[in-house]
This record gives sequence, C-alpha cells and structure tokens, in this order.
Amino acid sequence: MRRLAALALSLTLISLAVLASVAGTIVGVSAGVLAGLRPGRTGQVIMRAVDLLLAFPAIVLLLVLATGLGPGPTTVVIAAFIIQLPGAARVYRAATLEVANLPYVESARLRGEHGLAFVVREILPNIARTLAADTGNRFTVSVLLIASANFLGLGLQPPAADWGLMISENRPGLYQQPLGVIVPAVLIAILAISVNMVADSLARRDESL
Repeated sequence: MRRLAALALSLTLISLAVLASVAGTIVGVSAGVLAGLRPGRTGQVIMRAVDLLLAFPAIVLLLVLATGLGPGPTTVVIAAFIIQLPGAARVYRAATLEVANLPYVESARLRGEHGLAFVVREILPNIARTLAADTGNRFTVSVLLIASANFLGLGLQPPAADWGLMISENRPGLYQQPLGVIVPAVLIAILAISVNMVADSLARRDESL
C-alpha cells in the first residue's frame, strides 16, 4: 500500500512535467529550427517574439495565468510550457545555425531537398545531442516550476497527491516532524538531478559514437 502511495505521489508531478516539457520541446524545436534555417525576416520575427516572452519573470507569468485561468494543473502546465519556450527556441536556433552550413547539409540543399523532409533528414540528426541534453533541462525546469506552483497553491489542490503539496501541508509541523518536509523536497531534487544526469550521459554517449 505504501509503495502504491509513493508511486501516486511521483506520477502526479512527473506526468505534468513531462507534458509541459514535451510541449515546450516540440514548439521550441520548431521555432528554433525555422529561425535558424530562415535567418532573415522570418527568423527575426520569431526571435523578437521569443525575446518578448523572456521579458516576463517566471513567477509573474505564473501569477498572471493563475489569475486569469484560475489555479489548477492546466494553468501550471501552460505556464511551464511558456516559460521554457524562449530558452528552447534559442538553443535550437543556435544548434541549427551551427549545422546549416556544413558541407553535406549544403549538398542536400543543392540536391533540392527542402521542407520537413530536409529538416528530418539533415538537421534533426545533427542536433540530436543538443536535443537530448536540453530535454533534461526542460524537464528540470518543469519539475521545479510545477512543484513550486503546487506549493503556493496555484496548481494541484488537496487532496491530490503531490510532493509540492506535501511540503506546503507539512510546514506547520516542521519542528515536530521535519521529515514530512525534508523527504518530498529531497525527492524533488533527486528527480531533477537524475533526469539531467541521464540526459547528459545520453548526449555524451551519442557524441562518442
């Protein structure tokens, strides 16, 4: 029974973080690759929009969305998605610019390859290491933001099973039973660090191949 309860605690945070990270990665890759392949007017418009999003601090954006949409898991997922989108777009734009002028990429372009097929065959395989490493960072950002939102009462609400909620609800008894706060906080840190380490190791292994 305790194992099932612990699994439920982790799945709530993990599922929301995965959803936000996947959405941020998909849109970030699309925006970054397009801006990198079209560095002219199209790329400038995309990056100006990205810069506009960067002007909003994460907590301010979270509070604005919570005020407009109301607290709940949908709000925190949207906030996590928007907050990590600018960073993802910048990373993938830089990676695309780095490989766009490689000889075999230029050769493919001269052969007439273009559009989605060109991106899938020539660009994405060459930025796979960046994608693997950055995905870990995206997930970590989502975990920390969603856990913070739940702690502040802007995300999941009691009696939902969540580590952030556990920290918030157990604060009054911190001095009597500190493990009720320390354990979920440590588990959040272990989750974030573990995902980053796995993503980095996958990126290094791909590079060594």
